[in-house]
Amino acid sequence: SCAAHQRQIGLPLNGGYKFLCHTSPKTSDHVILDGLIRRALQNILDDLPNLGANMPSLRAAHAELLRSQPQAPGLEELVPWISRYLPTRTMLQVNSIGSRLTFGRHLNFVVGGNILGRGLTIDNLLVTYYLRRARTTQMDTMLQHARMYGYRQPLMPYTRVFLPLSLATRFHHIHEAEQALRGLLRSPVGTKPTPVELAQNLVATRSTILDGGALAAYRPGLSTPAYF
Repeated sequence: SCAAHQRQIGLPLNGGYKFLCHTSPKTSDHVILDGLIRRALQNILDDLPNLGANMPSLRAAHAELLRSQPQAPGLEELVPWISRYLPTRTMLQVNSIGSRLTFGRHLNFVVGGNILGRGLTIDNLLVTYYLRRARTTQMDTMLQHARMYGYRQPLMPYTRVFLPLSLATRFHHIHEAEQALRGLLRSPVGTKPTPVELAQNLVATRSTILDGGALAAYRPGLSTPAYF
């Protein structure tokens, strides 16, 4: 994805491209994940001189990219870019004992926990592995985690997100709730209170800010209640 985007746009990106593994708050898990990623990348580098565009993993990745970006360059055109910049990759563990978030110029692989949780924008993020599950999941917190969609439309054809189906469903419900709220805010409501819809089994935010148990209602076309 990085090679295809750079070859098609023709301009280097400030801060390089990013891979984010945001799966656990535990620093011990970060060490293991960092090692696994390093090993996988080194295996690619070891095989590139002999296999090049015939490497099975690269061919599978290129076929997947073509599903969303049919105009992507051929793999033979992308392999020289990968061979040039993958050896200069930057690995970052962003946690209480790890690195600061100082990106390299081309390829950056980031593993981290709570420090990556809120209020942090990661530009040019192309791949995200996301497994974070809180005991009490707040919709506003998950929205802050969702760097993989929304404001990066030009990168969407090159972007991939890997997460369990249950978390994907949560993000989908949160998106629906936000769209409903935006629709209400666009309409004249006068002095009436603005309802905030809750995705099922989630809370909107901290209880001191919003009382999510005030009312349950049905929206038109839905067979399950929307909580306001």
